Amino acid sequence: MTAREASPGFGGWLRRLTAVPGIGLRRALWGETLRQRAATEAAALVDEVVVSAAALDRDAVVAYLPLADLPGVAAVAGPGVLGGVLLAARELDLPGCQLLLEHPGPAAAPGGLGPPPDPELDTLTLGQRRAAARGQRSPLLDRLAADPDPRVVREVLRNPRLREREVVAIASRRPCPEAVFRLLAASETWVRRPAVRRAVVLNPHAPPQLAVALAVLLAGPELGEVAQRERLHPALRDGAVQILAWRRGAA
Repeated sequence: MTAREASPGFGGWLRRLTAVPGIGLRRALWGETLRQRAATEAAALVDEVVVSAAALDRDAVVAYLPLADLPGVAAVAGPGVLGGVLLAARELDLPGCQLLLEHPGPAAAPGGLGPPPDPELDTLTLGQRRAAARGQRSPLLDRLAADPDPRVVREVLRNPRLREREVVAIASRRPCPEAVFRLLAASETWVRRPAVRRAVVLNPHAPPQLAVALAVLLAGPELGEVAQRERLHPALRDGAVQILAWRRGAA
């Protein structure tokens, strides 16, 4: 079953979604859609968007990006909705929906000890660090990007003075708290950037489900790199192979 078979209005829905301004509003529309539709119809819809996004269809990519933040979608959809969609996808054998919603387990790399103590930051309260994270560019801002508290990193990511290379450095931190990866996935600005997505996918500390979701949008050579990296989660490496197969099939 495809989304077009399950819902004759699929094309109109896709146009409506892509016309919505901002990833946050599109994420909310996804949650409402999944809550309101039958699980089989919702699973077919997700599957078609995932597979089309893997083929780098422009509208599908726009529609797909909000799904990188699955906890945000689930918060709008309500308890048990995504689980029901996944069960329907298994019954209907919809590989794209399963790729996105299956939970592969913990990250491939252990949590580690975290960054070494920073004597200057240790003298600042949480409130002072959050305020500084919203301030002007400075060496302190660079160090706040590595703060162990995700609440500080959230403010850093919201700072309009932040540059892409600094966000790539945040996404590449090893170890890095799961909450930081979730902030990147929910970011209106940074989840759009291919370099940031690549850094998350290649970080063995990233949640595998999120890494798989972002791998859907990687370039072909990057997917080949993911498939060959032994330190990455097996589900991520297998997902890269599957995405490459979809892309070759759509060529």
